[in-house]
Formats: sequence, C-alpha cells, structure tokens
Amino acid sequence: MTPGCGLVALQGGSFNIGTETQCFTNPDATCGYSAAPTQTNITVGPFAIDAYEVTVARFNQYWIGRAQNLAAVRGQAIAYPGGQIAWAPAPFTSPIEQGVNYNWSPMASARDAHPINGVDYWMAQEFCVWDGGRLPTEAEWEYVARGAARAGLAAGRLYPWGDEPPSATCDRARWNNTACATDDGARTLRVGRLPSGAAGGVFDLAGNVWEWVADEFTGYAFGGDPDPCNHRTGSVNPLCDGVQPNGARVIRGGAWGDTNVANLRSATRGSFNPTVRSFNIGFRCARTLAR
Repeated sequence: MTPGCGLVALQGGSFNIGTETQCFTNPDATCGYSAAPTQTNITVGPFAIDAYEVTVARFNQYWIGRAQNLAAVRGQAIAYPGGQIAWAPAPFTSPIEQGVNYNWSPMASARDAHPINGVDYWMAQEFCVWDGGRLPTEAEWEYVARGAARAGLAAGRLYPWGDEPPSATCDRARWNNTACATDDGARTLRVGRLPSGAAGGVFDLAGNVWEWVADEFTGYAFGGDPDPCNHRTGSVNPLCDGVQPNGARVIRGGAWGDTNVANLRSATRGSFNPTVRSFNIGFRCARTLAR
C-alpha cells in the first residue's frame, strides 16, 4: 500500500477566518502573519481532504505516467465550488531531486513515506487533478486546521491540536530545525508520525512542510485594502485567483526549518511565486463532495 493515503470528509460549515492581531506589529501569543483582521461568517461546502501530506511514493504514481496523462489533466480549468482556476503556461519543472533538504527520487528510496517537497504550485495542482481532486482553498485548509469544532477540538483554536504551542522538540509538530526524531537522513518526518499534533485525523497541518493552497495571495491582511479577494466576511466558498498574472500563491502551516512558532499557527499565511520549488513546501489535496 502506498504510504500516506487516506481521506477525511467534512460536511462544511461557517466559521471565522484569521486573527485579531498581526505579528508584524503585535508579536503576542495569539497573533498570525498576514491574517488580520478576522473575517466572520465564512462558509465552505462539503469537501474531503487528504489525511496526510502527499508523499514521495504517492506522487511518483503520477510522475511515472505524467507524459501520457498531461493532456487530460490540463485539458480543462480546475473546478472549485467558488469558481475555477485556469492553467498557466509553465515550463516543465520536475521536483528537485533528493539531497539533505529534498526528498524526491523517481526511484524507490528510504524517503518514500516522507512528504514530497521541491514541487511548484502547478505541479502540485497537476498531481491533485490527476488524483481526482485539486488543491484545497485556504478557507478549506483553515476550516480543517482551526475553524471546525470537531473530534473534541474547539473552533478558533490557535494550532490544529488546540491552543497549547508545540515544544521545541517534536511532540506535536516537526519544526524548529532541531535534531529531534528525524529519520531516513531527511529534514522532514514520515507523514503521520506525530498523532498528538493531528486535527481530527488530519496529520501534519503544522510543521513538516508548508503546504500550497489554491488561492492567490493579495496582501498582508484579509481586510486591509480594497482588493475584493481580501474582503471575505460573509462569503461562501471563497477563492482568490486572477488578480495578477502568475501572482503569488498562498502557503499554509509552517515547516521543519521554522524557528518562529507563530509560523505554525493555523491562521498564519505565507506566499511564494507559483513557480518556486522549495525544500520547505509540499502539499495535500482536497475533493469537492456533493451536498
């Protein structure tokens, strides 16, 4: 069985996204980066999300037949409940090959159960579409990580597991660039190794690798400028796309090399150009479910 497979279904619902204070000006115990002010009454429909970050072994199931599958995968825009994302013309960019910081090898290796990293946004979307889904929206991602009250966890929590920060070692999340419990010569951990950090059966939402999500990143705050992508209060299945040609895409969750715990908070938002392939970024997929 390919390591790291499994889906968690959510019926969707309404929640508040973001935080009240920005870490840039208020570095307190609850702040988030690029996530203030809070936007209320955001609704997402039913969806399923990968229980694990996409692993090297799972990614390679697509990679070995990519040339034959590419036309079908990119044959139509990527469908979302709140719109669609058109494919951008992009040069062929394979994942960065295995080294100290990177996990991918086209051949079987000891890191098959580690998250794929060194993959750009469009390659992540390719895999997810081939696999029957698409990247989650950032609203869906945050709903899983903190928005939904589920599995004994309160809504609005700071981290996927609750309000208690992770220790500097790997008790709940792989972060802080420490030597704790790494394996197979990698910087990351095998997916699902830290069940105490899971959010109702969804693992590694904080740490290990940042995760690409679907949306374009348009500013430091959800409500701080006139861009319609940043005015989300009351919106249903929000999706931000098409503001700038090849605009930066949102990443979520923090990574193994982050030494600032605020990067692991579930409201924090980061961004990278979609063509970037980084040792700190991987992804997981989502699927729209019928009501």
